[in-house]
Amino acid sequence: MACHKEGRDLPAHEIFTTPMGVTGDPGSPFAAGNHDCEACHGPSKSHLRKQKDGTRLAPPITFDDKTPVDKQNNVCLNCHNDRARFHWPGSTHDTEGVACVDCHEVHAADDAVLKLETQPEVCYRCHREQRAQFLRQSRHPVQGTTSSASYVGLLACTDCHQPHGSSTPGDLKRNTLNEQCYDCHAEKRGPFLWEHAPV
Repeated sequence: MACHKEGRDLPAHEIFTTPMGVTGDPGSPFAAGNHDCEACHGPSKSHLRKQKDGTRLAPPITFDDKTPVDKQNNVCLNCHNDRARFHWPGSTHDTEGVACVDCHEVHAADDAVLKLETQPEVCYRCHREQRAQFLRQSRHPVQGTTSSASYVGLLACTDCHQPHGSSTPGDLKRNTLNEQCYDCHAEKRGPFLWEHAPV
């Protein structure tokens, strides 16, 4: 960590302000016996030694275009394999080659995709059509930090969608679109005396 401290080219010191750097958590890479940085970046003995020209070899796993996305994601999924990621294999993001680090900032104190106010901007990087749809007059209050609306951040994308995949169209959290809407709009569920199909 002396080479990756604050002010260096590749600072990584903020990892100790995240769940990944909690030494008292047995699931953390920095817990006793979990190999610290090597838990994610692989055995890095050659990375620690300088080469004759003064440079250092990269660790075996780097979370950029030098390491295949599948290999990057497998590192994350080795630990993050609970039911929230059950549908990841074959999900839209998986088949499109999205790496976990394309959305998540592991070394950052505040992961933008996990915060209600900043999550939409992370999603909008790829979902530009949805960004345009949320600028319409009639819409849900999902805007992100760049909006001038006074109700910024009332809803996040993950209030309705499961980004790690699901068995539903559009990766909805509920089995059907109607069920998803009824979570917030229970008054529309019915039964009604004069009923028509949802629009």
